[in-house]
Amino acid sequence: MQRNINLHFASNVASCKMETTPKTSKILAAALLGHGWEQNDLARESGINRATISMHLSGLRPIRDDHLALYITALDKAEQSRLVSAWLQDTLPAEAVQNVLEGASNSVREEVRTWRPGLTSEQADMIDWWAAKLAEDDELARIFEAITRKAGWQPDPVTHGITLDHA
Repeated sequence: MQRNINLHFASNVASCKMETTPKTSKILAAALLGHGWEQNDLARESGINRATISMHLSGLRPIRDDHLALYITALDKAEQSRLVSAWLQDTLPAEAVQNVLEGASNSVREEVRTWRPGLTSEQADMIDWWAAKLAEDDELARIFEAITRKAGWQPDPVTHGITLDHA
């Protein structure tokens, strides 16, 4: 499992309320029960010290973004979503939570989930240039694909790497 996930939400921003993370602790406890895990099992799966896990579960220590990132590597997709949603509710001001999460379901709003950073005009030109070069040179395309895969890119298993909407 990859443990180098960098989820650096606004933990250093003054508006964050990082005194406790009770909702996150509750979701994490439910995930432990759901897997039939002890704290040592979660420690092994997440790479977080068991004593730290104990403090998180008891509410003695808030769950920071770096620990959240490690916890989600140990959980399934549904648990990951619930944990991140709870963490956002625990750490962000109410107005920000309303902007990020969907009402009663607490799922991430579509516009937040699909947001991608914009490209500079130079980056867009470079991508267009590469696309043209790869389309006209099969050998270059194979080399580019090999380098891309070696760097860690994996196609989406559903779309096979094809994205239809670049909004």
